[in-house]
Amino acid sequence: MGRARSFNRRACAAVAAAITASLIFTGCSFGTSGGGPYGEGSVQEFERATDVGTTEPASTATDEPVRDQSPESRENAAEGFLNDRGALPRSDAAEIRFGGSMPQGVEGPFRVDRVVDGDTVRVLINGESVSVRLIGLDTPEIVHPQRPVECFGREASDRAKQLLDGETVYLEFDPTQGREDRFGRALAFVWFDDGRLFNYEMIAAGYGHEYTFRAPYRYQEEFKAAQRAASDNDRGLWHPDTCAGVVE
Repeated sequence: MGRARSFNRRACAAVAAAITASLIFTGCSFGTSGGGPYGEGSVQEFERATDVGTTEPASTATDEPVRDQSPESRENAAEGFLNDRGALPRSDAAEIRFGGSMPQGVEGPFRVDRVVDGDTVRVLINGESVSVRLIGLDTPEIVHPQRPVECFGREASDRAKQLLDGETVYLEFDPTQGREDRFGRALAFVWFDDGRLFNYEMIAAGYGHEYTFRAPYRYQEEFKAAQRAASDNDRGLWHPDTCAGVVE
């Protein structure tokens, strides 16, 4: 009887070892391929998900048809609704101009030093190049260290360069937003000397989304209305052949 029990224990141990080895091998296979719960692909999806405020991995499944997001496809689609300068169709040009005028108390004029991307620019203030993050505007990323270039990001950056490179601008600060963000960038609206508001025009033309950070800002209602008009008219990133409003 003792020998039988000893044999049974050895047999059970052998079976358990075989099962454990199988599980370890399977786990290693997942880890190296990137397909398992802790594989490379899953970690990247989790990081992307947590970066936008959720703790669940981003799903790759979708019921919507897959759009061709190649630069060639977007360029061809753009020919249908952008003119030769990358702006709006001429019939819509008047709609992107801000309805108000440059207020009293703006600071400047300042020379534009460099355009970083669609919503960040550097201006020269007392000989120093100062980074300015535009209030109320969020354009697709092209320089984020943890994100790929987003849909319509290149187009938004190019449009900002067309409008701002070599220009003289004025900065309007908003007490509700603070003078600087946590990265030390100045927070401002950027005005041209002819009374045009750059932040607004980028949203109205479909190069970016309206963006509210914590507190409402001075022109929030106007910016939101500009976004609705851009979406309703399929401008820029709202066009179904570019991003259909989804840039990530």
